[in-house]
Amino acid sequence: MASSKGCFNDIRLFAACYGMLLLTDIMAGVMKSSSLTSIERRFSLPSTTTALLASSFQIGSLTTVLFASYFGSRWHRPRAIFVGSAVMFLSNLIVTLPQFVGGRYEYEDVAANATSKTTQISECEADVWVRESSTIEDAQFNQDFCEEEGKPSNKLYLLMVIGMMLNGVGGSVLQPLGMSYIDDFSHKRNSPLYLGITHAVALVGPMAGYVVSAVVLRLWVDIGWTDLSTITITPTHPSWVGAWWLGLLICNSGIAVTMMPFPYFPKKMKPQIYKSKTAESHKDDEIDNEEIDEIAETKSDDSYSSKDNKMGEKKRIVQTLKSMASNHLFHLIVLKMYLSNAALVGVVNFFPKYLEVGFGVSASKASLLTGVINIPCLVVGTLVGAITMKKFNVSSLGMTKMIAAGTFSATLCMSAMLFIGCETIDIAGITTPYADGNEDVLPSVESTCNTNCGCSSGTYAPICGSDGVSYVSPCHAGCTEVEYGEGGMKQNFTDCRCIVSDDISISWAKPERCELSKCGDLVNVALALKSLGSLFGGIASTPMYIFMLRSVEPEQKPLAIGLYLVIVRVLAWVPGPILYGVAIDSACLYWGKKPCSDKAYCKVYDNTIYRQRFYGMIVICNIFSCIVAIALYITVKRNPTPENTEELAPMNATAEGSEEETDKDAEEKLISNKDHIYKDEAV
Repeated sequence: MASSKGCFNDIRLFAACYGMLLLTDIMAGVMKSSSLTSIERRFSLPSTTTALLASSFQIGSLTTVLFASYFGSRWHRPRAIFVGSAVMFLSNLIVTLPQFVGGRYEYEDVAANATSKTTQISECEADVWVRESSTIEDAQFNQDFCEEEGKPSNKLYLLMVIGMMLNGVGGSVLQPLGMSYIDDFSHKRNSPLYLGITHAVALVGPMAGYVVSAVVLRLWVDIGWTDLSTITITPTHPSWVGAWWLGLLICNSGIAVTMMPFPYFPKKMKPQIYKSKTAESHKDDEIDNEEIDEIAETKSDDSYSSKDNKMGEKKRIVQTLKSMASNHLFHLIVLKMYLSNAALVGVVNFFPKYLEVGFGVSASKASLLTGVINIPCLVVGTLVGAITMKKFNVSSLGMTKMIAAGTFSATLCMSAMLFIGCETIDIAGITTPYADGNEDVLPSVESTCNTNCGCSSGTYAPICGSDGVSYVSPCHAGCTEVEYGEGGMKQNFTDCRCIVSDDISISWAKPERCELSKCGDLVNVALALKSLGSLFGGIASTPMYIFMLRSVEPEQKPLAIGLYLVIVRVLAWVPGPILYGVAIDSACLYWGKKPCSDKAYCKVYDNTIYRQRFYGMIVICNIFSCIVAIALYITVKRNPTPENTEELAPMNATAEGSEEETDKDAEEKLISNKDHIYKDEAV
């Protein structure tokens, strides 16, 4: 292959395009994870089922990531990245299909017009005999309605599972091929900076994704299909569902644009020469780049063909795996990165939901707070780590120090989160007893004051009583009368049997929760601690990636990345969301259920248990991560071999001299190899 001309033969341009592609892909991923609570409400799913959605991407990726990693170095890597991006684009369209092929969302609102059949939550009948006499007719109506309207929408989320799996298949090529391509064709001293900047650019994706999510989740889910003037609830209402699908389409259009340059990059790029600061040394290092490119390419091709002639493909694979199986440094760094990912999976998928549940913020505000406060700290930390490695030419031992220090600091911040949170708001029958109830039987939404009301189980349309306590619904509060405001909307519920006041005739309730949180201001403290943890975690991320790439042979880099991805996805990203989902669901106090669905979804959590189990899992992973980081440092310090010191990053190299000598040696080897190539051709 002739040497490629033009700007597409510059590794810096490739790194910039690769970072932008990762940015848009991560935007789409964040849009999906930040919309999990909206998807839960839209399709009436428990957290364990929505966690399956989060795991589907990893399951799909596992089917192809090893294949792509091993054979990737022989492919035209930029074009393979383009094909993978096209698959991701199509798969994201599939994820949005349920919104277009399903029915419209029906929400629960106690303030809805009394003529509405699908949104009205009835109050307790004053005459219980009337309710009992109509039970058979109501049951028949509900059965007919469910047969016509309810069942078709129950399985639509399976389309999302399929789309997420295909998304994982397409995304499996991005990291192994992109990272190895940058590291192969950039100077080893510039590689940490390029990869660090690439990761920093990519980390803008979560920030942008959360901002887009915050905007679209304030829009009604059926915008364009429904007259918005008929929507009677606001984004802070527990039944609100935002336009999650619109944000995904916006992010997907970014993928379509950023994937376009990749077919134009060459299969192999000329080796990058480190430019010294002195003109004289630079003049001595000059060499024909096109000649280097041709020699490097021929050498690489001959290397592969000679290896293929000496041994079969299977034997070479086994030999490579054996070499990596005996590489203890690679084992430790992958274990460290796995534990970091095991903690990260909970934060990525459930941190916005934690802000919603723990501090009473809306879904859109939770996304906005996560994006504009937490993510920038991660970006800054990543850049600090990359620039530090570039400026001080950090050795392998120095990398392990950065990894250990960053991990330990992040663990301290995350551990403090175990003690920062709010108690659950007062809800009669769930967190606080009815006035005539028994506290020992909590949670129980039934009491003597509403036993004969025939309230639907699983209903959650909270109201605020005049006693300052929230109730699950007007029926559960024993309200028998209603006052209507303008337009026939329900304004107040009166004569509520379960609400105790000084004068029983004035007991009333309004259609909203009494409070969203008991300590909403603490959300700023929680975000500050989380942002600090992200800053320190970002500082450790670049050294981890570089250490992993340099702990293996150059030709093993794509496979090393692939094995790392398989391990973290099989052991962290696939089971992780499900395990976090199970832990979160175990803190549920009240399960909601729609009339036409057998699926239950949590409406009220015990905030303290939620926080302890959610952050408890994260802190445990971080503690073990600290232990492995210390073990990595000790291993490198006790075994200062050339592979662990000079090859990773020269420990005793000066800022310029050693690098110049290294470049000269490399170029001299290439020139000398040219004579051997010509001799081989003559023979």
